Order: sequence, then structure tokens, then C-alpha cells
Amino acid sequence: MEVIYIILGVLCLLAGLVLMFRPVIPASIATYAAMWLFHLSYRITVAERTFIFWGAATFLLMTIARMKPKSEPESATANAYIALASLAGMLLAMTVSANVMLLGVLLGAVVGMIAFVNTPKGKFIGFSTSTFIHYFCSSGLPIAVAVSMVGIIIEGFLLNMAN
Repeated sequence: MEVIYIILGVLCLLAGLVLMFRPVIPASIATYAAMWLFHLSYRITVAERTFIFWGAATFLLMTIARMKPKSEPESATANAYIALASLAGMLLAMTVSANVMLLGVLLGAVVGMIAFVNTPKGKFIGFSTSTFIHYFCSSGLPIAVAVSMVGIIIEGFLLNMAN
């Protein structure tokens, strides 16, 4: 049964990574499922409060995604900038300490969003407008939450290998 959990966990983790770039559904749903599956396989150990926190964050992001206006342009380019910068921020922060991983993810998401705003496709957002904050909340936060859960999974594997 453990092998099935691991295989399903890997599939959910890969789906979460793909959904960061092409958000058909929020990527946090797939990464949350991956975190549960790896925990059930005893490959990582996650505290109950961690599951509650990230489950609430996933639920909140699903609610935000349903409330997002249909007129808002969905940009795969913006998602790529935000996802790659968030992943880089996560990995960079994890080299310092696992405790600062969330900060690295959020800073990476902001840097990715700023980089996207400076492209021709992102000029409509504008850095100093409320549109930037709105677009970041609707596009950047779901990616940041998913990347944070990916970081928790990676950290769990690294801690399990150290023991």
C-alpha cells in the first residue's frame, strides 16, 4: 500500500507543478493531496496543524479562484514568471534555513510578478497600481501556496533521508 501512496503522491506533485504554469484548477489542490499521500506513505512526517493551515489556505484559494472575474486575463507567461521565481526563492531560502522558506517563496513570487509587469504582456498591470495587488492575489498567491507545499514535501524527504 505504501508504494501506491508514493506513486500517487509523485503524480499529484507533478500535476501540481504543471498546474502552476497552466492553472486549470488551483495547483495547491494537487500539492496538498501530494503532501497527504507522502505523509500516509510514511516518507515524510507532517504535523497536524500544518495540514490544517495548508488545507485552510487551499480552501481559501479555491474560493478566491471561483470569485475571480471572468474578464481578468489569464496569462500563462505571468504564471511562468511567478512559478519559476517562487521555486527559485524556495530553493534559495532552503539553503539558508527551512524556517525561512515561506519568506523566500513570497519574495520570489513578488520578484516574478515585478519581472512580468516589465514585459510587454504585463504592461497593463502597472507596478504602482491596485491592479498589481489584485493580480498578485489572484495569480501569485495560489502559486506561492503550491510552491510552499512543494517545499514542505522536499524538506520532509531531506529530513527523512538524514535520519
